[in-house]
Amino acid sequence: MRCSSGSGSAVSVGRGGFVTPAFRRSSDAPCYTGSVPDELSLAFRIIDLLGVALNGVLGGLIARQRRFDITGFAVLGIISGLGGGMIRDIAVGSVPEVFGGNRLYATPALLAAGLTVAGHSLALNGVLVMVVGVLAGSALAVIAHWRNWRLPVHGDGTVTMTRTQLASLVRRVERRTLRRRRRREQAED
Repeated sequence: MRCSSGSGSAVSVGRGGFVTPAFRRSSDAPCYTGSVPDELSLAFRIIDLLGVALNGVLGGLIARQRRFDITGFAVLGIISGLGGGMIRDIAVGSVPEVFGGNRLYATPALLAAGLTVAGHSLALNGVLVMVVGVLAGSALAVIAHWRNWRLPVHGDGTVTMTRTQLASLVRRVERRTLRRRRRREQAED
């Protein structure tokens, strides 16, 4: 039997975006439809971000073993880092966090995978490299979540100059570059 709340919903979404199933196993079992406590939501978020970094490290290790180039390593590190969270979000019917919210979510996975590949390329201790990769990726993810860091969005770097203003700027930069080049040549002589 489903648990019914005042709104008739069978699940509850907490502040952290985590879904709590609200099913009743027997008629006298308690049914929880309230929101997830903040402490528990924070613990789930940290575990989720730790999983992103750990899976990023695993993706980096596989890329290193298969001798992938830099593009293959980046793709595999990010895909493996984000895959579990995406599957979880899709299973509960929400938009995966990597597609919404503009948070630093793929960057920690890439950092963890990159540190792992770099450490193994330098023939450092494998376990130490993996631990450093997981800790660095997790630290970046947790700090980014805590400080509410966001990635730049489309339009942040657009040029809002007229054609004449842009042409004038290009001419000034060219003149400045030419002057610097001449000074260097004179200094060498």
